[in-house]
Amino acid sequence: MIVSSAPHLQQPADLLFVLACWLSCAIWAGVGAYKLCHRHEMIEIIRSRAIPWPVAAYMASTAAELIGALLVGTQIAVTEGALIWLAFLLVVTPIFHGAVLRDGAIDYPHFVQLLKNLSIAGGLLALILIDLGRRSPPAEPFSAYRSGVVTPHAVNDQDKSQ
Repeated sequence: MIVSSAPHLQQPADLLFVLACWLSCAIWAGVGAYKLCHRHEMIEIIRSRAIPWPVAAYMASTAAELIGALLVGTQIAVTEGALIWLAFLLVVTPIFHGAVLRDGAIDYPHFVQLLKNLSIAGGLLALILIDLGRRSPPAEPFSAYRSGVVTPHAVNDQDKSQ
């Protein structure tokens, strides 16, 4: 067991969860920071894709990246931050990386970007599941049986009636 003064970092799994959150933030914080420093260039890229309201789209996408990084990186709201990123991926991936086939052949850079985004989405779903499990109170095995609320016969009878 890892000993830490922080109450939420008492187990190796806790440390791995924090590390997973920080590593997940790398691309989002990096791209968000880049977009802040290259505003006009980013707006032109958005405009070139014929996305309506390019300035608003730039602001919304940059906010999604950076707010998600803040929420996940600090573990304030991991599920919420990951959901923001998933929504972002759902919108952006088909627009920027949906053209995997060009002239009857695979466009390799877009193919890789599409698969990267799918992999990121899988990692985000895993973070959400872990975070939701961490938020749940620990269940005592067979507590419903011990309290008399549920008996083994009642469970079996209920299964048969369905």
